[in-house]
Order: sequence, then C-alpha cells, then structure tokens
Amino acid sequence: MPLDPARLLGRRHGPVPIRWSADDTLRYAEAVGCTDGIRAAPNAPPAFAATLTRHARPPFAPLGVDPRRVLHLSQSIDLPAPLPVAAAALGTSEVAAVSDAGRRG
Repeated sequence: MPLDPARLLGRRHGPVPIRWSADDTLRYAEAVGCTDGIRAAPNAPPAFAATLTRHARPPFAPLGVDPRRVLHLSQSIDLPAPLPVAAAALGTSEVAAVSDAGRRG
C-alpha cells in the first residue's frame, strides 16, 4: 500500500503515562558517558527525555503503514522545566512532517 501523507500528517497519540527512576537515569548517564556528579545531580540529562518518549509515538499499523518501512528522521521534545532524576509524566506525540522516499525508502 502506498504511503498516504495526508493520513499521517498531524496524527496525535497520547497522553501516555511515562515513569522513570533514579536507576533508569543513572543507567542512561552511564551509557552516554556523563556520570560525573550524576548521583548528586538534581536533574537528568535533557537528552534522556528522548528515550522516555518511545511509547508515545503514534501507532502506524492501523493506518496501513508497515512500521518496518518507516524511517524516523528527527524529533523534538519540549521540556517546560529541567527533567527530574525520577518522576512520572504524560507524553504525547504528533506527526509534524511526512516524506515519501518512494521505493528507495
């Protein structure tokens, strides 16, 4: 089935509950090499938010899109305040742009 950008553009999903612990934050910090002072830090590294939003992306299968053929090019996250080391939040997402690379992509 060909990709229909009109069916995807503006598609929203959520809110989805998201929880993370101090251990989750520490594991992320260790993985990216920023552990200096992380145990005493009041905030998580801002890029950690990108890993927390993985369940907030819209489901593509009900729209007839094979998720194995979708290439995620970029994302942005709006944080109203520094990200706490441990907390709970609600995540939402929206498809802001759609490009069809045709048979190559």
